[in-house]
Amino acid sequence: MLVGGAYPKIGSIAKGAPVAAGDIVYAAAPGMPYGLPVADVNATGTSADNLFQEASLEFAYSINDAQAVLIIRE
Repeated sequence: MLVGGAYPKIGSIAKGAPVAAGDIVYAAAPGMPYGLPVADVNATGTSADNLFQEASLEFAYSINDAQAVLIIRE
């Protein structure tokens, strides 16, 4: 599950899932091109409740440099 904000991360990753820094995160959402690389895993850790892994993300672009955003509603 993607958690946005100043420091985006993916939470609720199974503890045994093989996730490591440098792994690529791909899009798999309806309305987006399937398999589009969107970010890299920056670091991994354990959730506060110690039930899941979490992964902080590094995007290939700076949100501060974005000049236009396309929103598609279906």
